[in-house]
Amino acid sequence: AMMKHEDLAMALAAIGDKGYEGPELEAACKALGGSCALASLPSQRLLALAVSATKSCAMSVLSGQVLEAAVEVLGTWPPQEAIRLLLALAKPRSRPGEASAEGPNPLWAKLLQKAASVVRPVLGELPPAELIR
Repeated sequence: AMMKHEDLAMALAAIGDKGYEGPELEAACKALGGSCALASLPSQRLLALAVSATKSCAMSVLSGQVLEAAVEVLGTWPPQEAIRLLLALAKPRSRPGEASAEGPNPLWAKLLQKAASVVRPVLGELPPAELIR
């Protein structure tokens, strides 16, 4: 039986969060990214995938797809989760000596606009620790 996409995302994020590397993890990430719309995942799962990509190069293959999904759904997220997602997507882990040949991703501007629309209305209510991250 095949694993549900949400369960696979949860398992991959937990493994990546421990810093695990390996071709099997990278293959599983590619399978997840290729088989489902990540935007359909709950915000906690998408955030967990982004955070685990800061600890595992193998997980970072999903960063672009997480960014695309976030552009679609970030407007519905709690402000604290939006801030955490931005921070995680800003620093995915890469292999030593691996340079990004892509340059800036045009989706970043869209994501930042969405995040601003989520955070701006509650900016005065957020704890200072959320803003200093």
